[in-house]
Amino acid sequence: MLEMLSGLYQNLLIGDMWFTHTWKLLNSGKIAWTGRRLICVNRDSITPCAMQLSIDIPDTAPNGHVVLSVEFDARGNEDTFESQWVMVDKDDNYSSPFNVTIVVENKTFRRSGGN
Repeated sequence: MLEMLSGLYQNLLIGDMWFTHTWKLLNSGKIAWTGRRLICVNRDSITPCAMQLSIDIPDTAPNGHVVLSVEFDARGNEDTFESQWVMVDKDDNYSSPFNVTIVVENKTFRRSGGN
């Protein structure tokens, strides 16, 4: 069972930039995690884009914690976005999806009236 312990679920960005999103996950189940990864399931329909679309999860015992990070490129975007992720095991069984909410505001772009 996957449980989010901490992590910034909403990322507010000012201007064109890259940022790193970090999850702290808890294996709250009774089975060790082996051969698992996080994958971005809406990668073809979202910008900003994750620079890594699949993140290997280290083997994690029950009640064990793992910290995972992914870098996003938010340059050239302004809006609110949802990057959707799932955990996948070695047999391609999926967890329930969870989102990273990204809010990008470019105040310089707005003040100048755009391009």
